[in-house]
Amino acid sequence: MALPVVALVGRPNVGKSTLFNRLVGRAEAITADEPGVTRDRHYGRAEWAGREFVLVDMGGLDLGARSGVEALVRVECEAAIAEADVIVLVLDGREGLLPDDGEVARRLLRSGKPTLAAVNKIDSRGQEALAAEFCELGFSTVFVSAGHGRNVADLLDELLARLPAGVSLPDEPDRIRLALVGGPNVGKSSILNRLLGQSRALVHERPGTTRDPVDAPLDHPQAGRFLLIDTAGIRRHRALDRDPERWAVLRAIARLEECDVACLVVDASRGVAQQDARIAALCDERGCGLLVVMNKWDLCEGDREDAEQTALRQIEQRLGFCAYAPVMFVSALTGTGIPELLLRARAVHGQRERRVGTAEVNRLLEEAVVRRPPPSRSGGRPLRIYYGAQVESSPPRFVLSCNAPAEVPETYRRYLCNRLRERFGFAGAPLKISFRAHRESRRRS
Repeated sequence: MALPVVALVGRPNVGKSTLFNRLVGRAEAITADEPGVTRDRHYGRAEWAGREFVLVDMGGLDLGARSGVEALVRVECEAAIAEADVIVLVLDGREGLLPDDGEVARRLLRSGKPTLAAVNKIDSRGQEALAAEFCELGFSTVFVSAGHGRNVADLLDELLARLPAGVSLPDEPDRIRLALVGGPNVGKSSILNRLLGQSRALVHERPGTTRDPVDAPLDHPQAGRFLLIDTAGIRRHRALDRDPERWAVLRAIARLEECDVACLVVDASRGVAQQDARIAALCDERGCGLLVVMNKWDLCEGDREDAEQTALRQIEQRLGFCAYAPVMFVSALTGTGIPELLLRARAVHGQRERRVGTAEVNRLLEEAVVRRPPPSRSGGRPLRIYYGAQVESSPPRFVLSCNAPAEVPETYRRYLCNRLRERFGFAGAPLKISFRAHRESRRRS
């Protein structure tokens, strides 16, 4: 049996995301004093008095929206209400009861779902009397301050009394954390929805529609278990004109620290941009497995084989520093290439976790040094590499012992890295090679 689901519903800017962060115990949802910051459904796990439940944050509900992003947010809200076991209607106690609040309340009453009213931004008992009008909505009402934590425990007690029976999910095998990253409007959310077979993230031609990272578990019969992470489009800092956009980009970059594999989604109709190279560098620096996904392949005109070769040359020129990353050509619109994406991501994850025995590493080093001896050190003295070992995986990291670590040129480090890939693969996995002083060299110094 799955965990019960609790949805936070309300108008824009009533404090749903602040309450979400308070209940899950960490700052997962972006908050700001500006309507419309949250757009996608955002899930988190909360616990109170030994009971666990799934909490859903969402955009502000505008029942009258019929077009644009606001209409898509409304559809997401309706979907969250449909899947919820209990609903918390979040209201702004400072603004007072507004007509839109009554409209949302009537929609929730028609749903027949158990519903609580959380009147937010009530920082003192004196303010409760001024907000008593919210009791007219017909729901059990709790006056809270999400920002200060006031009466949140009372809200949780009321919430637990309405939760259906449920059990915590058993410990699952680790899911591969697969992040979809890239610039704005390259089709990350469309790929996520295509993989899931449902509309889980908003898709709109306006860049920057996704702000909060969207996490979605997926079990694939061949590729295995994944946690898919859709992130905001990563743009240059000076192109971000509002704080929520800056925070969304920072959150997307932070998720790279947590993911196992990153799919760098590129708009194939526009080609590889400078920003794509910056994002690839972020993935490489943080040790993510990397898969380059050329999306919107259906928009590329002319001979497909010629177009593919042209794209591969461009990738080699602009993303040469991560030439280890496999390249896929897909179309989220038509579904071309999407079924293979998870299989390729699983393969990259396997290479990132790969470990090579010390004996094999040293045989490779001996051959590599004979094939191309290390350059001389300053003063003409020889540079010697004695032995090496893989000390970590995820990503693979090798430590090589030599007599002068500070004098190993970057070109020779890249040469050894290429030899390791030539022998052992590591397709899609960034390799980290460091050098340390040999014991005898340390004693001489």
